[in-house]
Amino acid sequence: MDCKADWKTETLNIRSLHLESSLRKVDEFRVALSAMLGDFMRFNGCETLNSRRDNLTPLITPA
Repeated sequence: MDCKADWKTETLNIRSLHLESSLRKVDEFRVALSAMLGDFMRFNGCETLNSRRDNLTPLITPA
């Protein structure tokens, strides 16, 4: 995952997310990633999550 925190707008921008083709437990990964993103956003003082790619939206909903 390549991301950048924009402190001025309090936005975490996810530039890219690459999943291994061997990933089989996508639902479990999504839950873990969402929990991690929520913590990471709070750590960086971000209130908003932004992704440049619409296909990431189901994977990156923070908890």
